Amino acid sequence: MAYNRGGSDQQSQRRILRTQTAGNLGETMMDSEVVPSSLVDIAQILRVANEVEPSNTRVAYLCRFYAFEKAHRLDPTSSGRGVRQFKTALLRRLERENEMTLEGRTKRDAREMQSFYQNYYKKYIQALQNADDKADRARLTKAYQTAAVLFEVLRAVNLTESVEVADEILEAHNKVAEKTEIYVPYNILPLDPDSSNQAIMKYPEIQASVSALRNTRGLPWPKGQKKKVDEDILDWLQVMFGFQKDNVANQREHLILLLANVHIRQFPKPDQQPRMAFELYGMLAGSVSPMTGENIKPAYGGEEEAFLRKVITPIYNTIAEEGKRSNGGKLKHSQWRNYDDLNEYFWSADCFRLGWPMRADADFFFLPAEQHQGYKNEVYRI
Repeated sequence: MAYNRGGSDQQSQRRILRTQTAGNLGETMMDSEVVPSSLVDIAQILRVANEVEPSNTRVAYLCRFYAFEKAHRLDPTSSGRGVRQFKTALLRRLERENEMTLEGRTKRDAREMQSFYQNYYKKYIQALQNADDKADRARLTKAYQTAAVLFEVLRAVNLTESVEVADEILEAHNKVAEKTEIYVPYNILPLDPDSSNQAIMKYPEIQASVSALRNTRGLPWPKGQKKKVDEDILDWLQVMFGFQKDNVANQREHLILLLANVHIRQFPKPDQQPRMAFELYGMLAGSVSPMTGENIKPAYGGEEEAFLRKVITPIYNTIAEEGKRSNGGKLKHSQWRNYDDLNEYFWSADCFRLGWPMRADADFFFLPAEQHQGYKNEVYRI
């Protein structure tokens, strides 16, 4: 879809889209950040639109227009649940806002976006970066996320108007992108390289736990693995087993807090040396395959999120199929496995029948039609 925001082309485009997204919402206003699950990728764009609206209504409009276009690309036929109604309401809002924000405008949209981005970076982001204590990390993290969205919209507007992005803006964006990789959302502990000045990270028990996890001496990293700043044993587990990045981040924070709680309750106070870690390294040093003589490697390691794709997904798909086979829960309980059945299975020794690596032909994954009746009793020994 072309990025047009005015004139006859825009009106024609809107008539087409209105036909495609016709719904029954009328002129009802809606919370622009409450989006259908299939359009979750545009939620942050709409949040930024709401954030900048008090200072620049035209930029807010451009953000919402870009969000609408992205929503249309994600679901062009509006087949997802609630998508048609959502797009209809957003389109009607855009029609009103376009007329209002065009009044008194002195710049083309590309220049308006560039000017706003430069002002946001210089007067807001740099001000937070230059603060003496840098204590308000949450505001800075949010500012980086907002700047990233503004640049995404700016680039789309400039592309439509065939305007090159200024070098100054590209330089600022590169700095923002670099910081965005570091300043990620967290629950309790900010663990990025710039977090050492945060109050919670100065507690001795937190420092001892973090130090223990970051001692990765002796771990058999894959060849060619790119090292990163402050990597720890959780990073190693993620690489070796293909665990999901966000899950690993949550477990890292949880483990550090558990260790810190144990540490603070000990009396007399132990030293700060990471002794919990050296035992693990010692075991790993002796973990050699009797067949090949090489270090033992995880069955599903070596690829990003391999554990998700090769272990979690097959199990999830099996659970989903059981749900479909239940006929909306109307099928007799003896003829399909519900959540409790599956949960109990993985708490019992029977789950070892799956093997490791998991056998694709295991009973858990395969259910011939003629075995529906009494299947649970046979497989789970109920």
